[in-house]
Amino acid sequence: MTTEEVVDLVKAFEVGKPDSLVVVIPKVIRDRMHIEKGTRFYMKVDCRGRLIYEAIESRNKARLAYLSSDEKKALGIVARKERRMK
Repeated sequence: MTTEEVVDLVKAFEVGKPDSLVVVIPKVIRDRMHIEKGTRFYMKVDCRGRLIYEAIESRNKARLAYLSSDEKKALGIVARKERRMK
């Protein structure tokens, strides 16, 4: 079973070409999921007709965000900040 959380209500609007729509990703979600300007997404539609945007670049970053520093060390993962300091 998956868990869902309603974070905000957003509205699609036209930008540029009339055949394109833009949906704003609220800052709280961008921060939580490590989504930055230029992040690319897979766009999916599920069997219930829901739109699913899956970030390509930040997908792994978001998963790693929930690991403790000890868990990251055990997996051999070193954060970028730690690498820069060395």
